[in-house]
Amino acid sequence: MDGNPLSRITGLDWFRFGQQDTVSKIFVSYRREDSRGDAGRLTDKLKAHFGDKQIFRDIEAIDPGLDFVETISNAVGSCAVLLAIIGPNWLKSADSTGQRRLDDPHDFVRLELSAALNRNIRVITVLVGGAAMPKAEELPSTLESFARRQAHELSDSRWDFDVQHLVETLEKIGIRPLAKPGSNQGFWTKTRFGFAIGGAVLFLTGVIFTKINSPTVVPAYNPPTAPISVTPTPMPSPHASLSYGGFEAIGRYPTIVQVYEPT
Repeated sequence: MDGNPLSRITGLDWFRFGQQDTVSKIFVSYRREDSRGDAGRLTDKLKAHFGDKQIFRDIEAIDPGLDFVETISNAVGSCAVLLAIIGPNWLKSADSTGQRRLDDPHDFVRLELSAALNRNIRVITVLVGGAAMPKAEELPSTLESFARRQAHELSDSRWDFDVQHLVETLEKIGIRPLAKPGSNQGFWTKTRFGFAIGGAVLFLTGVIFTKINSPTVVPAYNPPTAPISVTPTPMPSPHASLSYGGFEAIGRYPTIVQVYEPT
């Protein structure tokens, strides 16, 4: 993004984080008068593949009323990769006074690149419209390392092929594509999670059930080693006489109780 510099902006202000957080993983940096059409075309492709929330492009990403300096600073600091789109007029773009924008310390594109380089954020140069990679001596001292970045070209004759190659590079960095409609990716992710939770519940239930229903262990019987003394019961004398001392009713019929009385 670029525009008229604000006199109140300082380097410290640029690195100050605002209150709005962003989850965008891809920051698209460009000059409107240089590559606005190509930037929009590429952004649409990236959004279709990665989803809207993962792409930050100043025109769509900044809501009305927000401080765009703080918003952009926050977005650059939290992105995984910055795409620096360079067209034929990127290097020589000038303001209304004829000064080259890149020589202005408050130029937004310069600040975006400086913030990404200083924070070791991956910067991919995207050449469009037949542009060439700028040389180190053509850049401000703070952007000299930018000239050593490997560039990726997007040509009109093979646009889809070049964009697909760029998309594959972004995926290797770790940016996840958007799940396609009808894809089972989200279903299987949720299913695997559900199976894991279900398995854990079943396991805990089995452990609790086993402890509740486990048989009580009865100690084995160990017979005493000492001999047992048994006193025999004396048998009735053959000379004992029988006497009938009473009756005991069992059921419906009386039963005579025999009582032995020794003589």
